[in-house]
Amino acid sequence: MVLEWYQSIPTITFIVLAITVVMNTISNYVIKMKVDIKAEKAVRSEYNAIMREYREAISSKDEARIEKVKKKQKVIQERMMKQSSARMKSTLYFLLPFSAVWLILGWLVGLNAPTAISPYAFDFYIVKAVDPSGPFYTMSLFTWYFIVSFLTQTVISRLMGTNV
Repeated sequence: MVLEWYQSIPTITFIVLAITVVMNTISNYVIKMKVDIKAEKAVRSEYNAIMREYREAISSKDEARIEKVKKKQKVIQERMMKQSSARMKSTLYFLLPFSAVWLILGWLVGLNAPTAISPYAFDFYIVKAVDPSGPFYTMSLFTWYFIVSFLTQTVISRLMGTNV
C-alpha cells in the first residue's frame, strides 16, 4: 500500500495535534457557556471544607459532631451531583461527533499505523511506544491521540478557566 501524503510522520503527527486542539477548544467553550463554573468551584470548595471537618470529627471521636457533618455532607453531595450532571450533559453533546471524527481518521490512517515517535520505549497496557524505528519508537494513532488529548485538555481548560 502506498502511503498517502497525510499518513507519514510528521504530517499525521501535526494533523492529530491540530484536530485535538480544535476539539478540546470547542468542548471547553461549550462547557464555559453551559456550566456555571463559579458555582461549581464554590460547591467543590464547600465539599472539601466539609470533608476536612468530617475527618477532624472522626479523629476527635465526637459522635454528635460526626452526625451533624454527615447531614451537611448529604446536602453538599446532592449539589455536587447537580453540578456534575450539568458538565456531563455538555460533554454528551460531543460524544458522537468527536467519536465519528476519530473513527474516520482511524479508517483513513489505521489505528495501529505509526503516527508519532518517542525517544523512549514505554508500555502502559494500550498506550505504548514499543516498535523500534531507527533510534526512536513509534506510537500508534490511539497512543498519540491519548497523550496529546490529555495534555491539550489540561492546558486549554486552564487557559479558558473551565477546570475545577
